Amino acid sequence: MHFRRATLLTMSLSACLALTTPLPAQAASPFDGVYSGGWANTTMGKGTSYCGAPQTDKKITVADGVFEFTNYSTSTKQTFHDRLPVGADGNFKGTVGNSGEIKGTFTASGMTAIWDVGVCHIKMDFKKG
Repeated sequence: MHFRRATLLTMSLSACLALTTPLPAQAASPFDGVYSGGWANTTMGKGTSYCGAPQTDKKITVADGVFEFTNYSTSTKQTFHDRLPVGADGNFKGTVGNSGEIKGTFTASGMTAIWDVGVCHIKMDFKKG
């Protein structure tokens, strides 16, 4: 009888430890790091000022395989903080801000992407380091 109680107690403690042990952090990806660069805007018939001036002093970060991007929208006067997973092949896509679709690729040396926001077609180019 004592053997059975001791076995049940051991099993119960093991189950509790399994539930309280934190999961390991996601492994770092080969694309982790800080990237510097910016983008140029192409508009679809609205004039160059509609989509804002080109940006050349932006920084983006990839940490644990997640692309973190912050941008201020001149049209909505809001700041957006977005997080998109980067695939094992370096590709990513998703929605940033309140409506813009972004699709791009990270490599060992940089990132390129196309970001479409309404009539604004934005070509992004960043270098790692």
